[in-house]
Amino acid sequence: MNWYLEVLKKYAVFSGRARRKEYWMFALFSTLFTIAAMILDNVLGIAGSQGCGPIYGLYCLALLIPSLAVSFRRLHDIGKSGWFLLILLIPLIGAIWFLVLVCKDSLPGDNKYGSNPMKKVIGKGVVRSFFDSIQSVSFDKVLMKTASELNANLPMMIDKETRLDNTFGGPGKKFTYYYTMINYAAEEIEKFAFDTDVAPTLRQNAINNKELNLMLKKGVTVVYYYKGNDGKFITDIVITPSDCGY
Repeated sequence: MNWYLEVLKKYAVFSGRARRKEYWMFALFSTLFTIAAMILDNVLGIAGSQGCGPIYGLYCLALLIPSLAVSFRRLHDIGKSGWFLLILLIPLIGAIWFLVLVCKDSLPGDNKYGSNPMKKVIGKGVVRSFFDSIQSVSFDKVLMKTASELNANLPMMIDKETRLDNTFGGPGKKFTYYYTMINYAAEEIEKFAFDTDVAPTLRQNAINNKELNLMLKKGVTVVYYYKGNDGKFITDIVITPSDCGY
């Protein structure tokens, strides 16, 4: 329901991006409320010969602009212009084509239409939850809560080769990200070279990323666990507060 309300809050916002879950949850609740409006028309005896009445009509009219807006943002999220919506004018083929497009996952990273909407999910809100809770409960519980909030929106692609599957908080002051290298089996990756190439980048990201930086300052060790597309362990890279000068 929150996703439905979020779209309504962006009533006529055609810019930016909308992730797949936002679009389809809005579509689901819109359909349910449309059916409810039709039923209400019939119960009140004001439905026409087609089974629809003024309540149904008003509801559909009210949703026209936010429906178009979220469709534009969903197309932006996969790198398409919002005007791609016009393919729906092509009989049958257009509807199938559009369905395929809106089912596609978000493009990793930023594109010309804005930042990846998953950044908002994995960033400020979760860390705010972390610090709101830190005074009253144990680190284990705080980190478990943070992981739970993140996992509600996973898995997600980080780039063309890396998928973030889930996270885990604890035990103690430890937070773990679990990744899969989707294009490689574990035996195809040389562990030492992978560690040498990736670890400095992750360490620098931890320093520069405001959310991770706050966690590290609180003494949390961040672990990046990687496995291949065969499910086998590749390596884990550990970033400690001391690694970042804390």
